[in-house]
Amino acid sequence: MDSSQASKVAALQTFLIDYPHMTFITSSSPNYQTVRAVFSLDSTAIPLAIVRPQSASDVALLVKYAKSNGIKFVVRTGGHNIFGLSIVEGALTIDMRDIKYVDVDKQVSTAKIGGGILEGELAQQLEKEGLATPTGNVGSIGHVGWATYGGYGMFRSNFGLGVDQIVAAKLVDAKGEIIDADETLLRGIRGAGGIFGVIVELTVKVYPLKTVEYP
Repeated sequence: MDSSQASKVAALQTFLIDYPHMTFITSSSPNYQTVRAVFSLDSTAIPLAIVRPQSASDVALLVKYAKSNGIKFVVRTGGHNIFGLSIVEGALTIDMRDIKYVDVDKQVSTAKIGGGILEGELAQQLEKEGLATPTGNVGSIGHVGWATYGGYGMFRSNFGLGVDQIVAAKLVDAKGEIIDADETLLRGIRGAGGIFGVIVELTVKVYPLKTVEYP
């Protein structure tokens, strides 16, 4: 790491002192290899740092900081990006995996889900409520990326694709502002994924789970 990168890491670490609930990890941290691990074993990129926000407001804070300080950043959940873009050399990784809540509204058969939830976590949490939604076949994949880029999975013949389940979304836009997607933006998200901002929450359709059990 050169002096410019080192100074950016030091400044970011100092900034995050006021936000101790966010985990801050660098290549010298003892748990770095575990947290950094991605699906592609060919990836050797070393990120500037990995930060794990706990809420949409944390994500907004990080985006604003990165933009104002000229820091390139990427977003990861499951780390299965086929182009290796969840970990990029010298870039700040905003690791969404701690934002994994599931808030079910049975009256309208929907659930608000955190932008960092993995497929297996979502399936298991919904199963506790006697519910299901289309998910992928690999539990470690991030649901938001899977769903917004199409979402082929085991329930597609019953309920449709993952993308068909998305009824609302909350994003952090390029200015670091938290916004609710209008119909135009929502139409773009259904197929174009996170190109329009960091998706911090989706609202998806859920269905009664009658015969399928998850281990």
